[in-house]
Amino acid sequence: LQPVLILIGFFMVGLAFSGVVPVAFSLAGDHVPDRLGEASSIMTLIGNSGFLMAPGLIGLLAESFSLRYAFGVII
Repeated sequence: LQPVLILIGFFMVGLAFSGVVPVAFSLAGDHVPDRLGEASSIMTLIGNSGFLMAPGLIGLLAESFSLRYAFGVII
């Protein structure tokens, strides 16, 4: 039962981000129309830095509190 709920949760997060991310990129491009490349690369850098920081943050929280708390912070 738990793996099914996890997959449903990932699906819902992906569905939510599928509408948010294009709008965020569009707003960044509208903010600086003469530097679209820079705006999209900064947005990508900010988004991908979460992938780099999340494992360390989860590990730190799991060591300090518990793994359940660490994963709860993500949600």
